[in-house]
Amino acid sequence: GNVAASAGGGKKLSVGDVMRIMRTRFEGTWFDTRGVSRADVGAGSGHSAYRWRPLIWHASTGSADSATSGEFVNERTVATQQTAWNFVAASRPWLPGPIAAVQWWAPDDSATSLRVPIYGGATKVPYHFADATGQVPAAAVKPEEAPVADALTPSMDSAFWIWNLVSNLAYGDRADVVSKALEAKLLPMQERLMAAAAAEDAA
Repeated sequence: GNVAASAGGGKKLSVGDVMRIMRTRFEGTWFDTRGVSRADVGAGSGHSAYRWRPLIWHASTGSADSATSGEFVNERTVATQQTAWNFVAASRPWLPGPIAAVQWWAPDDSATSLRVPIYGGATKVPYHFADATGQVPAAAVKPEEAPVADALTPSMDSAFWIWNLVSNLAYGDRADVVSKALEAKLLPMQERLMAAAAAEDAA
């Protein structure tokens, strides 16, 4: 959505507002890179907002015309395919300590990811999010408490791999079709999950 219209002036942002801003690829603004409102060769036939690395590139047409040769920049949108994980944090000091802090966390791309609540008082990583290796040795869980998966071993039991699979379907030539279909399912799911968490917090 439109970032400026979403944020508004003088309004306190909710967790949902911040999630919406983090999903943006500047759709409907001058910075929209999908090639819908203005030509953008990088968008390709699927009107993809994403640009692959490097973000700075050089081109030459053999002409002295500086508009068609030189150094160019692919703008980085807020949500990007190069995201390993993303979260929106909320501090709620009026709630009991174990649930006063919550991170709405997701692996992969901020635009295509369903964020799940991870509370500050959590003492165990949910199975589908767990890692038996751990980036920090003390962060690893017992092998039976995590899917058999890593950066090179896909698993349909691993949240990392499921989120990556879904995100990758929304890139390139399929972007304009899959992104709309994904958003139609993702946003209501996120709202339901947030409502369930709010009800649990209030209990």
